[in-house]
Amino acid sequence: MLRVFKSNRTISIPIPFNQIKRLELIKGKESIDPIFLFPMWILLKLGFRIDIARYFRLRYWEYKIEATILEIETHSATFKLETNGYTFNSQEEFFRKLIEIQDLKIIKPTPLRG
Repeated sequence: MLRVFKSNRTISIPIPFNQIKRLELIKGKESIDPIFLFPMWILLKLGFRIDIARYFRLRYWEYKIEATILEIETHSATFKLETNGYTFNSQEEFFRKLIEIQDLKIIKPTPLRG
């Protein structure tokens, strides 16, 4: 069951698991440009992961990420769904566990550093 949440509505789409031919999870492009000697910059220099350091940015443009895209192809339909880029890590963890899907791709482009 594929559940899609849009604003205050929930849409459920039944997809038989054995009909999934291809599943692709694509991480949006990241832009990392911390301000010198500001909290995010310091944490990155200390070796903190970006998914932690980004919470300490003081300006919006210090860290940006585009939408995460999930593509599901079945025998009868193809779905292309977009979600907030900040949810990629939890989605990646979930989809990596689906070892039954033969054509599972998780695409993570390298971040753009300023």
